[in-house]
Amino acid sequence: MHLNRPLSQVFVILYLGGTFALRFVYESQLTGQYWVSLITGGLCLLLLWALIKSGFLRPGWFWFEKD
Repeated sequence: MHLNRPLSQVFVILYLGGTFALRFVYESQLTGQYWVSLITGGLCLLLLWALIKSGFLRPGWFWFEKD
């Protein structure tokens, strides 16, 4: 099972936007412990990489390549 290219691109954009928003909202509550935000961001990127590597997501290079 996999998502088609346009749906994968939308998923990646929403996922990255959501994780950035989540990190910025909770980073102010961490009182200077920025490493927690870095680890969270790294784990979120690792999950995204695993979804792409497994073939579930096939986002392409967005507008840089033609279908």
